[in-house]
Amino acid sequence: WANFYIFLRYSPHVVSFMNYLRSGVCFSMFYISFLFVMLVFNHHEQWRECITWIMIGGFLPMASIGALISRFHLQRFFADIRRVFIDVDPTQSLRGVYDFVSPLDVEIASRIGRVWESKRVLDKESLSLAELVIKAGLAQFPSHSFLTIIYANLIIEGHNMLQPGQRQMQAAVKQDPSPMVRYMLYLREQLLPTHKNALMATSQFWTILQNHNVSFRMLSTSLSKIEGTVAKPREQYGNNVKLLRLYAKFLEGIKNDPSKAEMYYQEASKIEDLQGDSGDDHNHGHAMLLREGAAALVQENASKGNNFVMDERTSLTVLANSQGIIQMTSARIFAVLGYRKNELDGKNVACLMPQPWSGSHNMYVK
Repeated sequence: WANFYIFLRYSPHVVSFMNYLRSGVCFSMFYISFLFVMLVFNHHEQWRECITWIMIGGFLPMASIGALISRFHLQRFFADIRRVFIDVDPTQSLRGVYDFVSPLDVEIASRIGRVWESKRVLDKESLSLAELVIKAGLAQFPSHSFLTIIYANLIIEGHNMLQPGQRQMQAAVKQDPSPMVRYMLYLREQLLPTHKNALMATSQFWTILQNHNVSFRMLSTSLSKIEGTVAKPREQYGNNVKLLRLYAKFLEGIKNDPSKAEMYYQEASKIEDLQGDSGDDHNHGHAMLLREGAAALVQENASKGNNFVMDERTSLTVLANSQGIIQMTSARIFAVLGYRKNELDGKNVACLMPQPWSGSHNMYVK
């Protein structure tokens, strides 16, 4: 019942359908819980069978009732907001136009602006109405950073006005935001713009490829935009191994620049080794043994006249015993083949080979 009340009262999902669905599920779970309580007071077999059939038959109807209650509540709230704000003069004071219970009610009411004229284009009338709602909320809760962020989002995403939106973000920082609001600021200022730009650049790239006549200049420009969206977080979080390898894969697979990709693969491997050396003595010993084993292998081949250089940071090195069981591997194996650390330890080296060689490799070892 508590979950049903939360979804009914606060409608946490921006998409209304999800609120209806979750409310219906919570209401049906409340119905089932009530029937389970009834079973406690009567253990007769016929009673249990009757309750079971009632439970099965009533699950979907109760879910539908809960969804309808949620829909009616949300639609009535939106209708009240629209009725109050439709004739409001935006030049007059908005304080007291509507008595919001909490800032969350302001955010829910502002969703009336999510009416789309076409793909990626919001209805201007609904957007203006949502702006009035947020301004009225700010007049009622003037020092609430959550509403300031909501207003900044509307300015940036709805009106495509970056500078005024950034000023609202700076104002929210000065309003002593809660940890949750600080996280929202982090998402708004760093993650969401990068993610949006990456999706837009990728969409533009594939749109160009769908044309009958593909312009090399447009394709090159689109690739540069994609590279910019990938490179920006890499510059900000330069010590992040996953980002470095993601950028290396982009260079290798999209830009077709394997030499530059190899440079970033090596950088990621070095950072991973340094992190392991500073925090894990076992990993340090593992690397030392790998170096010793690789050095022994190089020395053995050099004595036979096969001179080559092996670096465990950049080479795909696998050390196995006489039975073909893998003892240790270089860090480069994980980046190229996609294995996790220590995943190959104790396995037969044949697992790295395709058929039919993997099936007959043990015979070669013997």
